[in-house]
Amino acid sequence: KSVMNTRFVELDTADRCRWQEGCRHSLGEILSSGMESQLLCLENLGYPFAYAEDLIEEYDLGICLDVGHLALYGLSLPEFTNRCLHKTRVVHLHGCSKGKDHLPIHNPLPPDYADFMNRLVREDYQGIVTLEVFSERDFQQSRERIKGWLEWP
Repeated sequence: KSVMNTRFVELDTADRCRWQEGCRHSLGEILSSGMESQLLCLENLGYPFAYAEDLIEEYDLGICLDVGHLALYGLSLPEFTNRCLHKTRVVHLHGCSKGKDHLPIHNPLPPDYADFMNRLVREDYQGIVTLEVFSERDFQQSRERIKGWLEWP
């Protein structure tokens, strides 16, 4: 009963509740092993992140903020960051173009990316930042782009 939106998959209320209950069951099992809840991060993927926000609060989980997925689904990086940065433990950076993600980060750095990176520095972000690309060439290109950003005054 899922519907593919132009942005992401949306579930009807009954399926959403079943999905969340399945997640609660899995999270209960994982966390009962003694794992620290904030070390377990839920990533923004192809579903409305509101589906996961109740679980994040209920279990005091971290967030894996995938910047490229926000671009892919047409969501606002500044809005998501304002709402979720305080719980973000992992950031995935990659480019996105014409419906395809995990591309290298292009030059010039998109304004939202530059603002986001500046905010990470300004707020002394202590989490993990990854370049989520899947070839050495794409990694090197993205690395050089980020390295260039880091050298900006």
